Amino acid sequence: MSAGHIVVVSLPLWGHTRPLCVFTAKLQKASGSIVTFFVAELLLAKVKAEIARQYGEGEEEGLKRIRIISILNSKRDNADLPKVIAAYTTVYDAPYKALVVGESLVCTTGQVYDPAPFPSAVILDFLAPAQLQLTRLLTGTRVPIFAWVTGSAPVIIRYYCPENVGGLGDVAGRAKKNFEEAGEGAVLERFIEAEYGRFSGEVIHIPGMPPMFDYECFPQELPFSEPLFNTMEGKLFQTLNDSDGTVINTSEAYESVFIETLRSWLGDMGKAFFSVGPTLPVDFQRGELVKEKIDDNSSHIKVEHEAEQKEVAEFLESALQRYGKESVIFISFGSTYWPPDNSFVEEILNIMIEKDFPFIFAYGSPAAKLPEGLKSSPKGLLAKWVPQQYILNHPALGWFLTHCGQGSTTEALSSGVPMICYPFTSDQPFNAAYLSLTLDVAFELIQIRTGALGKKPLLRTGGQVAPLSTREAVREEIAKVVDEARGAVGRRKRANARRIQGLLRGAWEGEGLAVRDLKKFVDTYCKGDA
Repeated sequence: MSAGHIVVVSLPLWGHTRPLCVFTAKLQKASGSIVTFFVAELLLAKVKAEIARQYGEGEEEGLKRIRIISILNSKRDNADLPKVIAAYTTVYDAPYKALVVGESLVCTTGQVYDPAPFPSAVILDFLAPAQLQLTRLLTGTRVPIFAWVTGSAPVIIRYYCPENVGGLGDVAGRAKKNFEEAGEGAVLERFIEAEYGRFSGEVIHIPGMPPMFDYECFPQELPFSEPLFNTMEGKLFQTLNDSDGTVINTSEAYESVFIETLRSWLGDMGKAFFSVGPTLPVDFQRGELVKEKIDDNSSHIKVEHEAEQKEVAEFLESALQRYGKESVIFISFGSTYWPPDNSFVEEILNIMIEKDFPFIFAYGSPAAKLPEGLKSSPKGLLAKWVPQQYILNHPALGWFLTHCGQGSTTEALSSGVPMICYPFTSDQPFNAAYLSLTLDVAFELIQIRTGALGKKPLLRTGGQVAPLSTREAVREEIAKVVDEARGAVGRRKRANARRIQGLLRGAWEGEGLAVRDLKKFVDTYCKGDA
């Protein structure tokens, strides 16, 4: 039996694709399989660099077996998720059809790839149900299809699982019924959006999670509507229901109860389930700066953001010498989100300056607007781009103020860094509650909540006390958190974070949990024809 041929289908969403790159490399190394990795041209260089990063000296032959092929050209609009999904739907059919009939494939850059063996499995982003249906249409049940799921396990449970485990149940069915009853002029997407955003004040009971009022899932008033669910016309669930199995990039090492809930639910439907997190680069623990990137011809060229990397490295080294280990706080709201009240940002940074807490503040969101009244200080470094993995693994780094996206959360825990949580939406409020209340590795900021739902009382405060959501309240809260982070409470949370770090490291060592599930996948789905 020869090695298999795995087809990987990513969407032009770097937060989903980056961990998929790491998993793909692990899968190829473990199986020796050929991999055809479909990407958008916008991510082509990034994907090549990230996958190459996983291969060291003596592993060149394995790297050559991964064919990274752009099927969506760079002229497509990547700023609007609905357009991206629509574009991928139209361009995926032809290359997959050519692949399964043994024809050559042509990248949008013009590079031609030789025919490859018939696929043994397809792994595709769980936000790509249209590609799943096209795959099934072309190869039926001959090729097993797996949904690649990013995000924390509890948010997957909430949006996809039955009501008896805290899920929303049949969202698509309810939305369709209400849509049909509404009659002429109704728009199905609006009913789907309403179902995903509905709340009644009921308490959510997800096994393993602290109980929460359902409206606690919406801590911020966002300047934009979430396109995720209405864009997909309520069919996101199809990549779980219609696929042969799920591969999730979270770790059973610290989300064991959630993983067991998902494994049981999908298992009852006869579907395979693999938990393969944390999907981090092989050099992650070394905390090294990226020294080079790979261009379209796989040659080494000057690294991007070289100046920014140097500035960050110099700041951290200076802080280490002047203030000692664990003295710096890293502040980042990710590449999408930004606090709706800019004065909250100003108070956070002012407190850091007043309390002599050196900080690195990354403001990469397109919505970012630095407060006009921000005081200048040698204690702070502000940058639109920073090497996050390097920062989290530097000995000078002590805390991470984060929006609690799954990628940032996993990287922080894998580095043993405790957090201060500032959630906005999606999986972030679930992560924040779990990190602060169950794992006790974080503080969650409450006064920063905004909007009608964000200002409602929280169950954790007895269901009676609502956030004040004022500049003064935010200032008082962040000042208290900084003091506690530097005291006994902070030391306890750091010790807990270090314990979780050990569990996550163990997931990919010896017979660890992630190693076990990877081996199961390889043994079952990475075999070619004799």
